[in-house]
Amino acid sequence: MNIKKLFPGQQDDEEIILIVREHWFFMFTRVLAWFLFVLVLFMFDKYAPQYIPRLFEEPYLNFVNLGKNIYVMFLILGLFMLWTIYYLNVQIITNRRIVDIWQKGIFSQRISELTLPNVEDVTSEVRGFWSTVLGYGNVEVQTAGEKENFIFQNIPEPREVEKLIINQTGHYHGPAGNE
Repeated sequence: MNIKKLFPGQQDDEEIILIVREHWFFMFTRVLAWFLFVLVLFMFDKYAPQYIPRLFEEPYLNFVNLGKNIYVMFLILGLFMLWTIYYLNVQIITNRRIVDIWQKGIFSQRISELTLPNVEDVTSEVRGFWSTVLGYGNVEVQTAGEKENFIFQNIPEPREVEKLIINQTGHYHGPAGNE
């Protein structure tokens, strides 16, 4: 039986309970900022011929068009990077562990994992007007030992994620502390 692996290091009998990404609001704000750069291009096309007409005459016109094409390529690359980093930054809760995949850039990724027996405490935090209205916040998973705590930032429904992790750690330990 060939089981498809959904993330690096997934074990054959490991069941994915939940996949969490940053709340859509943060991707929306980044795309809005990206649109400001698109707006710069439209403003240039609208106002530059009026105020700098010489740019649109030979021999400068070819350089202006080249510059605009390069600018558009960077706009497309920027949107691609926004989506890629948003999509690849993910926290995965399985029946055995918590995996945090953090994509720092296109060619830089950090994967951390925490087995459920090492979870000592889970705390969720919803702070501020927008996070309350839109239902996003942070979840901090405190670990046993010297390991860093796992912090899931700006995720949707943090209280539900907190409950799920607590339930999974309780399930993993079993009613008598062993399974």
